[in-house]
Amino acid sequence: MIKSMYMIMASTMMMMISMWNSNSKTMMMEYEMLNMNSMNMTLTMMVDWTSTMFSSTVMFITSMILLYSNYYMKEDPNMKRFKYILTMFSMSMIMLIMTPNMFSLLLGWDMLGITSFCLVAYYQNWKSFNSSMITILMNRMGDAMLMITVSYIMMKSKMNMSLNKMMNPNMITTLITLAAFMKSAQIPFSAWLPEAMAAPTPVSALVHSSTLVTAGVYLMIRFYPNQTEMKMMIMNISLMTMIMSSISACLEMDMKKIIALSTLSQLSYMMLNLNMNKTLTTTHMMTHAMFKSLLFMSAGVFIHSNNSSQDLRKSTSTQMNMPMSNTSMTLSIMSLCGMPFMAGFYSKDMMIETMMMSNMSNTMSIIPILSANLTLFYSLRMLNMMKKMKNTQSMEEKTYSTPMTTLSITSIASGSYISWMLNLNSKMFLMNKMEKMMLPMMMMMLLMMMKTTKYMKMKKTHKMMFIHFMSTKSTMSKYLMMNTKMNLSNWMESSGPQGIYKTSKKNSKNMEKWKISTMKTMISSLMIMMLM
Repeated sequence: MIKSMYMIMASTMMMMISMWNSNSKTMMMEYEMLNMNSMNMTLTMMVDWTSTMFSSTVMFITSMILLYSNYYMKEDPNMKRFKYILTMFSMSMIMLIMTPNMFSLLLGWDMLGITSFCLVAYYQNWKSFNSSMITILMNRMGDAMLMITVSYIMMKSKMNMSLNKMMNPNMITTLITLAAFMKSAQIPFSAWLPEAMAAPTPVSALVHSSTLVTAGVYLMIRFYPNQTEMKMMIMNISLMTMIMSSISACLEMDMKKIIALSTLSQLSYMMLNLNMNKTLTTTHMMTHAMFKSLLFMSAGVFIHSNNSSQDLRKSTSTQMNMPMSNTSMTLSIMSLCGMPFMAGFYSKDMMIETMMMSNMSNTMSIIPILSANLTLFYSLRMLNMMKKMKNTQSMEEKTYSTPMTTLSITSIASGSYISWMLNLNSKMFLMNKMEKMMLPMMMMMLLMMMKTTKYMKMKKTHKMMFIHFMSTKSTMSKYLMMNTKMNLSNWMESSGPQGIYKTSKKNSKNMEKWKISTMKTMISSLMIMMLM
């Protein structure tokens, strides 16, 4: 409780600074840490509206999740350790946000990866361990890109983000873009995002709202490349990720994975809109953090009251006995879908309009609109499937009513507040009749498909990654001839003493067969020579 109060106070202070500094002034505070010959290392803090507002959002959501954890993790014997790791996780994100110094940025980036490994593997079983290993190994690839960047900048005796003429900005932005793709789970690095759902629900709420996955987008806001080829690559990859995640969510039955894939879809929106309007991207990143954390909290309450089952087919009716949780989930889903005057509407609607007003082709413009319709598609299915079957005992408690009520208010009001503060409504978008009719026509087509295919009553088992050919499984089996056991929970056994014994036994049998066949060949060739 005390930690949550400290976080709320710090969040309020940061919000006041961002309101005072909303006219895009930037202040730099430097502390000299090392001055050795030509190497000058300073700890720099950058204070502008983006860093202060996003830091305020991170601290506010962390405080709400710490309060929520008092209920959700109350039976956990290691709850104190969990809270310490969670606080360290959010502090790492704040370090990454506030600094323009590459060395401290790398420190915050690495700390995010290490603490995320500890949190995903919090439940000590093989599934959690494997999921956390996929998460940290994928993120370590991004860390390697940043390490190369830091090494290159240190060669030029400069550690700040401002790139001078002596450096090669194209190489630096390429490396940082790859690092951001890995951290924000863009194609082909999307496999770790649903696997991170092995973590407790409070961790998922923090990871998928304002910390780990948004770190890549925040880095891209600071380092967006100027070269046209890189911009086209970012646009194409974000469009592919957008449609992949939306279709995957439509075929998923795991509640937490559906929400995770909706996060991936929103991250793609942010990446796509970077080229057109960075301010809108930053606004959507902050409003998305509010309603997505609320969505995970509501899902956590349903999972907790449903005997820890995340399967939508086993869900129970919650409308009568859990009204507050049901209302919170409905509000967050409305905000996710961009319903008018909810928090997500002010940024998402303007992002889609900006895309349609840009010089994108009609084919490329259809994908964001289709993804927005599919978001409504799987959100309605999730709400529809949760109202069936028998009632359960109410699990609502006062312990989590405070954070969920507070986040419900921010899920409604944060969008209008930020748009008022940044004066986003001053821009006017003009669309022709075809562009205006595109969205309602597509919605009608999807509703007809839902009705004819009985999609809302779908009971089949589906798994997320139909993009398995992009993961390591197909590569290992095709080129390295490795068994699928290496991807399951017994991979340690396969590569341990028993596995080595079986492999050597198999190899010795193959050698014996080869020797016998070689001996037969030699004898037959000798007999032929004797006959000749």
